[in-house]
Amino acid sequence: PSPLPKLASAPKPSISFLMAAYQRPRFAAMALESLKRQSVRDWELIVSPDDGEDYSGLAQSDPRVKVVRSGEVRTGPAHARNRALAMASGLLVAVLDDDDYLEPAFAAQAVCHFKFTHAKFATASTKYIQDPTGSVVRHIGQFAAMGIDRFGCQFGTMHAVGRREAYPPWKPGFAEDVMHTCKCIDLAGGEITVLQGAS
Repeated sequence: PSPLPKLASAPKPSISFLMAAYQRPRFAAMALESLKRQSVRDWELIVSPDDGEDYSGLAQSDPRVKVVRSGEVRTGPAHARNRALAMASGLLVAVLDDDDYLEPAFAAQAVCHFKFTHAKFATASTKYIQDPTGSVVRHIGQFAAMGIDRFGCQFGTMHAVGRREAYPPWKPGFAEDVMHTCKCIDLAGGEITVLQGAS
């Protein structure tokens, strides 16, 4: 008998976006729309509900969206993101919170950066938007690179983008997203690049 041919596995997406979702389905749908506008098309979004609500409509709207099946509720964003991280299959991992909106070049900037460097992590600047006017009320991270000391003076969130094999889980606690970014900066050797041209 001859051996059976190996089935080709589906290619891994370039980047997995993790979304902790909690009682903001309208915003989550808007976040997904910003992802659909990315110039890089081979992404996946893993939605991790933490409110017991049904987010299957997001998955039905695009085959690149997966929803974590879990009965856990009110566990906090760290646990919700870790549930999504466990399902991530992309070469890179990034955060897309349910109240975030990505500029169209975000994924392309990230993929290009990691394609041409050996970096484990990077980040992008963050703009805080006044709703419903749309005006920018704060813009943090407008520099080429960031260490923990500089990040500590930003007083805001800048999520790390990183290679899947190096990406650490979140630890629940005070300012867990800030502490996670500090962990990524530490794992990178004390400084990470701030991607330019995308927020």
